[in-house]
Amino acid sequence: MQKEPFLSELMGKFLSKLKDQGKTENTIKNYKTDLHCYKGYLESFQESDRLQRTDLQHVIDYGSFLQVKYTSDNSRRRRVQTLRLFYDFLLVNGHVKENPVRKIPASPKFVDTPKPTNFGETLSWWKYLAEEVKCAKDGLPTLIAQRNQILFSLIFFGGIKVSQLSELQVDDLIVDQDNSRVMVTHQKRDPYTVILPTYLRCMISEYKVNLTRGKVASSINFSEALFNANPHRILSGGLSPRGIEIIFEDIRGKINAEATPKKLREAAVCRWINLSIPAQTIKEWMGVAPSYSLNRFTKISDNFFYSEEAFEQMSITQ
Repeated sequence: MQKEPFLSELMGKFLSKLKDQGKTENTIKNYKTDLHCYKGYLESFQESDRLQRTDLQHVIDYGSFLQVKYTSDNSRRRRVQTLRLFYDFLLVNGHVKENPVRKIPASPKFVDTPKPTNFGETLSWWKYLAEEVKCAKDGLPTLIAQRNQILFSLIFFGGIKVSQLSELQVDDLIVDQDNSRVMVTHQKRDPYTVILPTYLRCMISEYKVNLTRGKVASSINFSEALFNANPHRILSGGLSPRGIEIIFEDIRGKINAEATPKKLREAAVCRWINLSIPAQTIKEWMGVAPSYSLNRFTKISDNFFYSEEAFEQMSITQ
């Protein structure tokens, strides 16, 4: 009797098909993450990742597992949706006789209440990062400190997503005589620019100059705006989403903070609202459809005021 196939083998075929269909690297990465969760479930409860059961009760049991593992409704919903698409693939390719996930109703998408980083903590990050640049030794230590400051600035002041930061190019950081901007390139829409505070102009200009010097010193060349490095040299251009998370984890541990890229990006939206940026412009900068509602941000924006003078003063004294 032929044994059930290993999930890892089927995952590889499924992800390869997504790549052939032209899915983005980030989309494929998300599917892979979701299916690794399913793989972990199989290994925990049957000590193997073989597809031994593909019935409705099996899917219901997996749903119960997700209820315990994740507190976010949308996290659970996404993993079930991924499993639904994966089983469609298995069905088409003759690995299963039916898709049991189709027997359960699709759960609605819940919109989480934003939890922006407040002004006090945001300013603490800003002060810490500025002090790191000021106290760093010349060369690579200064460049790494400046990279972290730029990373924070692009998320809090520019609302840039982690996935977009991973692909950001040096030329996307634009400094004019009057302002500074960051260009965001999207695969399914035209590029757009987000206006940054004028007091970031010097910071961005200095970073770009030092980045060029750092690449020469490390005998490396790349076009990305961010980079991965050890204490001695730049290792590669670009920062993976996980690499960005590690940087945030490291700083959180040093200043006893709670900010995450997501919370800072939500703070960016509240900041724009408080600056009276037109809703249409905010939606464009967020990369969402014109029909997207900002209500969940406008309801809380009064409680999250960010003093521009404080950030500007820190930039001047740096």
